[in-house]
Amino acid sequence: MNKYRHFIALARLKDGSFAYHFSTTDDSGREIQRVWGEVLDASSVPAYFWGVHVLGTDGAGFDSVQQMDPYFRDVEPIEDLAVFVKRLEVQSKDGFESMGVMGM
Repeated sequence: MNKYRHFIALARLKDGSFAYHFSTTDDSGREIQRVWGEVLDASSVPAYFWGVHVLGTDGAGFDSVQQMDPYFRDVEPIEDLAVFVKRLEVQSKDGFESMGVMGM
């Protein structure tokens, strides 16, 4: 059994891949659920710009996720939710404007 559970809010946008990362030893799911709610409350960006992954590893750091699954190798981890949300808002707005959609 893995010691750490990771919550990863992953965005793959034109300027690269980045993710808000949170890890916990809580195996009840309450901490993950709390953090997921915080992400939803903090961002007004539509969910099709980002997705959620929850997985387990033996290490607390994002590097353990990258070692376990090559899908995350090129992802820049962000530990600060406010930084993640700001970057997501800026880059998703750029994405909308490049598609001719305004008002984000």
